[in-house]
Amino acid sequence: PQDGKPLTPERQKELLGGGEASVGPARMLPDTDGEAIALWAPGWQVDCPHVNGVPAKFPEYAGLNSVLATEPFDAKTPAAIVRAYVPSLGGKTVLKVAVSAASEAGWELRITADGEVVTRTEVTARRPDWQRLSVDLSRFEGRRLVLRLEQWPRQGLEATGYWADLQIEHETVADAKTQGSDVSPGPSKGLESAIPE
Repeated sequence: PQDGKPLTPERQKELLGGGEASVGPARMLPDTDGEAIALWAPGWQVDCPHVNGVPAKFPEYAGLNSVLATEPFDAKTPAAIVRAYVPSLGGKTVLKVAVSAASEAGWELRITADGEVVTRTEVTARRPDWQRLSVDLSRFEGRRLVLRLEQWPRQGLEATGYWADLQIEHETVADAKTQGSDVSPGPSKGLESAIPE
């Protein structure tokens, strides 16, 4: 606090309006600083205009934690979440994300790999609140890609898009012979990290 007093739990309660220090409306306010946005999905870059309170990271939205909110630049320029990535050789590499919209106008999600649209879907406010997508990237194995998850406005209407649980998983089946076992183990999963520039 600017008054120089130490930030004790009691002082935090006082500053938050007398409520619990860890709950209440103040906890639900989004983080709009660059560090919070960067930590939402390390290795990914958020390309979004800084207008209408976005980009923003919410602690919780519609039942999911750590949610990013974005809006397109305009009717012809999408917001995007971008990353350079090399899918591992062998096995299966899958991009996973949950998306939602604030209004029925919604938006269109386009996922591209080096400019090639690998999937597109309409995202609208509906029940359930979240659409979960999985995109197989295995056909690009060993190739350096630029992945883009783009938020395009529908019918020229800009709408807030919500993103959660963004990850890339690589599954391999362990070789039973190297394990010294007659029983084949199940797939192993690992989250891939960003490649260095």
